Amino acid sequence: TERVLLVGVGTGADLPHLPKESQAVGVDLSPEMLFKAKDKLIEPGDRFLVQCDAQNLPIMDSSFDVVILTLILSVVPDGQACWRESLRVLRAGGRAIIFDKFLSDGQTVNPLQALLNRGAKLLGTDINRQLGEILAGTAYKITLNEPSLLNGMYRIILIDKGEEP
Repeated sequence: TERVLLVGVGTGADLPHLPKESQAVGVDLSPEMLFKAKDKLIEPGDRFLVQCDAQNLPIMDSSFDVVILTLILSVVPDGQACWRESLRVLRAGGRAIIFDKFLSDGQTVNPLQALLNRGAKLLGTDINRQLGEILAGTAYKITLNEPSLLNGMYRIILIDKGEEP
């Protein structure tokens, strides 16, 4: 049975797509989001929702086989802290699935993008984050990184943590 952590579970849109035999925990800072997610717990059994900060997870190291990060790395104040915590709770050999929006690594933010990002931040998201900066300094292997929506601004990324030495 796989243990799955949904970081920033939000309204729980991913919950109905998990394999029924998996054990899942969804975490979110917002009680309002968790209230909405509760409606998507079709068969709660091994499914739990916990209010906490994705940048400081109250979870033991190496507790999960899979970590899913859907539209969270661009929303939390510190995407790198969120990633490091997600990687910490992922077991050696585990997988991370990321769906989010990123600028291309190394892309310079132009004045228009900077201005648009100020407005986006008022809506709670940062449209100028780069995946490479978020993942920097951590051990991982990207096995898939493909464009999804808006000409590749949104991406689907699969990461293997690899085995610990």
